[in-house]
Amino acid sequence: MIRRKSDGIVYVDRELCVGCKACIIACPWDVPQWDDSQGTVMKCDLCMDRVDEGKRPACVTACTTQALEFVAPNTRSKKTREEHGQKILMKKALK
Repeated sequence: MIRRKSDGIVYVDRELCVGCKACIIACPWDVPQWDDSQGTVMKCDLCMDRVDEGKRPACVTACTTQALEFVAPNTRSKKTREEHGQKILMKKALK
């Protein structure tokens, strides 16, 4: 697994994957999956080739109900962490 410094996208470099499956075992979210046909691990790379072209991932573009949204990695989780922190501070202020 490699994390791009430019945008935080995590992807599998299949040329470096030795097939040990350690990432599958270690991932608490069960994201990496084994690809029998390639003998390597695979995971969504957020269509990083499309992202590099300024486009959205294919699944987001194709979603007819617009239920999917693409934001830069860590943007949504950062917002969630900030909102959670604000709730904790409000609770402490009310005590």
